[in-house]
Amino acid sequence: MNSRSVRSSLISLACAVMFIGCGGASHYEMGTQINKQELTSVLASPKSVDYAAVKRFVLDKNCIGCHSGAAKKNGIDLSSYGSITEGHDGRKLVELFSPGDSLLMNVLKTEGKRHMPPAGEVQLSEAQIQLVYTWIANGARRSEDEPIDPRGKQLQDQLAPYFEHPENIDYPAVRKFVLASTCVKCHSVQGDSKDIDAIQNSANLTSYQTTLDLSGVVKGKPAESKLFEATAIKQIMPPPKAGYPPLDSLRTKLLRLWILNCAIEDKAALGNEVLHPDIDNPSEKVRDCEPSPPPQSQSLAE
Repeated sequence: MNSRSVRSSLISLACAVMFIGCGGASHYEMGTQINKQELTSVLASPKSVDYAAVKRFVLDKNCIGCHSGAAKKNGIDLSSYGSITEGHDGRKLVELFSPGDSLLMNVLKTEGKRHMPPAGEVQLSEAQIQLVYTWIANGARRSEDEPIDPRGKQLQDQLAPYFEHPENIDYPAVRKFVLASTCVKCHSVQGDSKDIDAIQNSANLTSYQTTLDLSGVVKGKPAESKLFEATAIKQIMPPPKAGYPPLDSLRTKLLRLWILNCAIEDKAALGNEVLHPDIDNPSEKVRDCEPSPPPQSQSLAE
């Protein structure tokens, strides 16, 4: 071998050593493969997924560089279990057992400026996103041995009796499952994030009468009801520009069935009523409605 060939071989060997030793492709791919295997193993036992797993595989790698400490971006602190579950400025980052209602999950799945991590940064893999989803869906537990939260009954299970008997859907049910979790923080004089403009021009949703009068509910006609139009059809409420996730399909269905069946105030007060199921859709519309009075305020959707 001549001197030129020897020099070339030595240079190639040196470059290879530097590339691997300094985190080059071979080293990176090897580490990624190990992490993928570990993550796959964690996902294989979804009910054991806890905060430690989410912190290790997602938050430490992709999030807390910007969302922690005094310089936390947009006030969002993802550096501890408490900061995540407590939320920020009236916005809960995690809704236990409901990934679809969780802001943390919503920003991972959405597109555009609200998407996290931001464009240009390393993006989460599908497995990482699935880990966050699984963690929230199973109660966002701090540790694997933490007992299941008593609120752990899935929303679908809680709403199933109402979907089977829509005649029982009344204002307290809608307030509990829809308004309280997504609306009254702004649309209430008692709300945590009181918005005077929202109350005056849209609705105070803390009582039955103001919900009917100020949000334009038309009994028996969800598509003509301003509250349903804004939340389910146009999906401008809760406001996506403020970072709120849209109303999920289960709560949308509950709201629609309530309005379809005359938006009643209190099922117990009706006593033994005579129901008149719709011939074409008896499983949903079971009650005839009296006409609603005209709404008294501007549309939520305007």
